[in-house]
Amino acid sequence: ERAVGRWRQRRGAEVRPWVYAILHNLLVDHQRQHSRRGTAVPLHLVDDAALGRPADQDTGLHHRDLLRALDALPEEQRTVLLLVSVEGLPYAEVAAVVGVPLGTVMSRISRGRDRLATLLREGERPRLRSVQ
Repeated sequence: ERAVGRWRQRRGAEVRPWVYAILHNLLVDHQRQHSRRGTAVPLHLVDDAALGRPADQDTGLHHRDLLRALDALPEEQRTVLLLVSVEGLPYAEVAAVVGVPLGTVMSRISRGRDRLATLLREGERPRLRSVQ
């Protein structure tokens, strides 16, 4: 069909190489199209779990809220909380790293956790604007 439809566009007297070029280009186009689309599978054969995926927007929002709450903590509370929670250091090592007594580390961790929980709870409440 393509060869007949474009018969006047051919160059030269040799028809065979021109038709092979058309066939080659059709094959290449078909393979590219197939690789982009992938293989087709009837919907009744696909597992329902593969058709969707759980929403992950909340994870990013919780992560953002946690980072903001950590930034709002005083430096000494944030430091000991991160050393214990993220780095996994024992309290005695944290006391040595920060250069304060062990009791001070425990106090800062307790106050930091309480403040962090308060900041995260406050972030859950919707903030309303007053309209005048």
